[in-house]
Amino acid sequence: KGCVFPSSSDSGSNGSFLFDYFWGTELYPRIGKHFDIKQWTNCRMGLMAWSVLPLCFMAKQLETEGFVSNSMLVCVLLKQV
Repeated sequence: KGCVFPSSSDSGSNGSFLFDYFWGTELYPRIGKHFDIKQWTNCRMGLMAWSVLPLCFMAKQLETEGFVSNSMLVCVLLKQV
């Protein structure tokens, strides 16, 4: 999409397929006018996972060990604040 139909003027290519694939051809890829792909993947999914995964790990530790360790509790509490 970035090579054929770029969303803005921040796109570019140096001709090498591997280099363009690795670095990307657009800095801020969009679908339509308002949906920013980079913001959605980094902010929505990434930041939600940042706070949900420690809770899942704590639940698994409670299930397997029967208790939650102090270090796990501190980690979860600090990530939820």
